[in-house]
Amino acid sequence: MALIDAEQYQTAIAVLRAMDPQSDAEAAEVDRALGRIYLGLGKAGKAAEFFEHALTTSLDSEAEAYLGLAEAKMALGQLAQARRHAETVLKTDPDQLHAHLVLARIDQRLGREAEATRRLETLARQRADSEEVAVMLARYTARVKSAATAAERLGLFLRQHPDSAEASDMLGQLYWEMGRKADAVKYRIKAGRLFLERGRDGRAAAIAQWLQNVDPEGRLIPRSEADAPPASLPPPP
Repeated sequence: MALIDAEQYQTAIAVLRAMDPQSDAEAAEVDRALGRIYLGLGKAGKAAEFFEHALTTSLDSEAEAYLGLAEAKMALGQLAQARRHAETVLKTDPDQLHAHLVLARIDQRLGREAEATRRLETLARQRADSEEVAVMLARYTARVKSAATAAERLGLFLRQHPDSAEASDMLGQLYWEMGRKADAVKYRIKAGRLFLERGRDGRAAAIAQWLQNVDPEGRLIPRSEADAPPASLPPPP
């Protein structure tokens, strides 16, 4: 659903609640969409309810509902249930990227560093073009090694995929952590514009708010951005 992808969650909720599903499959689809929205809003308990209801309503797109439920249970700290649901997804689709990412995050939270590293490195080899894998691996590397090591690796990914919004944003955050503030601002401005181009106004506005907080006078904006300042981003919320 385009409204969900654009993170226009309240509008999406209103649209979904106004729908009149004509079959169990359509009702389950609405439940799954609402589950995704509440995950995005950080309301994992509510999200889990919708994913569970979707599973009892229809078996269509069962894997998608189990995956959403795995993410919700992980957010709630119910890691054993989250692992079980993610593994259920992989039984029907062994290549499901998000299920592997859920398992890697669970391993991280349980302190199983070797397992998490092995899974993420395997994903990085198999999904070299995946933005999600690159960003998650960067977060993990920053935690277990250093922000500098993570930034170096993510920079290599961005050379191949310069229009990656998530990777640009993550690199900006890593640079900020390293004290490279001008580079951080540069990459986060770039990320904000990429998010805006993709209709993800919520993410772009969050970056605009961050920029206003950390650099209200625009002193950190690189010269190359001087003729196109971050006013092209949406105003902060």
